[in-house]
Amino acid sequence: PSTPQPLSPSATTMSEGEFGEDGLNFMGHMVAGSMAGMGEHAFMFPADTVKTRMQVSAARQQPQYSGTMAAFSSIFKNEGFRGMYRGVGVVVLGAIPGHALHFGVYEAVKAKLGGSHTASGRDSSGYWN
Repeated sequence: PSTPQPLSPSATTMSEGEFGEDGLNFMGHMVAGSMAGMGEHAFMFPADTVKTRMQVSAARQQPQYSGTMAAFSSIFKNEGFRGMYRGVGVVVLGAIPGHALHFGVYEAVKAKLGGSHTASGRDSSGYWN
């Protein structure tokens, strides 16, 4: 029986100039991840604002809102659009490094382990060959 050979360092990391099947290199995946993270946090921020305010008012034993829609309505009516997005800048900026690293490393590991969708062993219908 043959002995498995250790992987060379170049086989375990995606170099900056190496492009995946989607045409992006490691840095491109990091940029895509950071953009996706920023968009996700900006889109979900109003829901997070409502959740946080409802939790705080419940913890104080002084519920201000009868439900989620009442909270949305009250915040928007009393504070406007800005009230829903107060503090979003810090959250969006904080998402950049985390999502960039997560997405970049995920794609690099996926490529090295052969987990791309065209080389996954599945046919065009999605079933395993």
